[in-house]
Amino acid sequence: MNAIFFVKAVFLLLLGFYLYLIAFRWKKIDFFSPLIIFPLAYVLYLYVGSLDFVQDQYIISERQWIYYLFGILAFYLGAFIPALNSKISTVKGSRQTGEWDRKRLLVVLFVLFAIALIARFMIYESSGIPLLSKDIMSVRLQASESGYLGQVGMSTEVIFMVSIAGLFMFKKNRLFFIFLIAITLALALLTGTRTSIIRQMFPSIILFHYLVKRVSKKAILTIVLISLIFIGSMSFLRLYREWGPSSTQYLASQNVKPVFYWLYFVSRDFKHGPEGFARVLEVVPQKYGFQYGKLHALPFLFPLPGNQLAPGEVLKQMAGLEFKGVGMAATILAPQYVDFGVLGIILGMFLIGFISEHVYQLARHRNLPVYYLVYGALSITFFLGVRTDYLNFDILWTIFLLIVIHFAAVRRVKER
Repeated sequence: MNAIFFVKAVFLLLLGFYLYLIAFRWKKIDFFSPLIIFPLAYVLYLYVGSLDFVQDQYIISERQWIYYLFGILAFYLGAFIPALNSKISTVKGSRQTGEWDRKRLLVVLFVLFAIALIARFMIYESSGIPLLSKDIMSVRLQASESGYLGQVGMSTEVIFMVSIAGLFMFKKNRLFFIFLIAITLALALLTGTRTSIIRQMFPSIILFHYLVKRVSKKAILTIVLISLIFIGSMSFLRLYREWGPSSTQYLASQNVKPVFYWLYFVSRDFKHGPEGFARVLEVVPQKYGFQYGKLHALPFLFPLPGNQLAPGEVLKQMAGLEFKGVGMAATILAPQYVDFGVLGIILGMFLIGFISEHVYQLARHRNLPVYYLVYGALSITFFLGVRTDYLNFDILWTIFLLIVIHFAAVRRVKER
């Protein structure tokens, strides 16, 4: 119990420190730096989600709290190496600028959008449109089984990001960029997922922050509030579409007023990751042995023929759970622990810190849209991974497409 008290005190001190920086030192910090935004999300989510209330089904163990602390300390250690030595993030030799040519960019986006739209149409033709279906989760699951076709359809997320960049870069003839932004945003809503819009919006905010205008505190708070309302409202919509009026009757029995439906689902969402990790710790290695890299290899196996399991599905099977959903949320630490135990948590979080800060330094050094978009895509993957995990093919596909678009649209001019 003393260890739990100590770790909770450390988390509170960290949380207070970052809130102090945001409130009183805003002009001297970069909020979107990995040393600020990721630890804040990690500490806030795991601390709030792991609070031991009397009504909790799971009481977070002392061991789990200690693993939380190991994870954040390893992240700091990994991130501080490139942060303290910026030479790690520089490229030797003469640098090349990589500005995009407007006409080339429009052609690339048009071709990619046409392909993605055809893929989306083929998926929805067979499974239906998730948001417009009565059972959103079941249709989402059916659509997610489309494999590579679904991944091509989700290219609209990258098209959205790059169109935002085009809107910022080019001052004239921006109508096609606006058209693509509107259409891809609507397509993201039709997926019925909460993360699709967030995945494409966050890199766009990063881009705006560094290339257009620094985002203010008020704007950050507004974005966070809107995101939470959207997440909670989408969760309620899923429940209501499936269960109808009985869902509101249940919420009424819990004394939840309609105006706070979204808050109820957000509070529930905070519990899922820590509870999932608690279930993992109960069965690994007692029932299932360590997997020695199996979960971390799964994203790279996705393009292979056959039905490839997602890491969350493996965790769900280990926990012996049955529910609608692609996988079980078990925090960013679960796949690291399942693969390599405590050493996996330390090495995994160290690498996440190092990669995040290295890409951040590279983006700040090059100051080009493609680098900021890659950094934003990586950041939101790790950011959302605090709740679930960071192992998915989406981020690999996103980075691949960004690189393809960049080299197809770039107009190289040698720097003086």
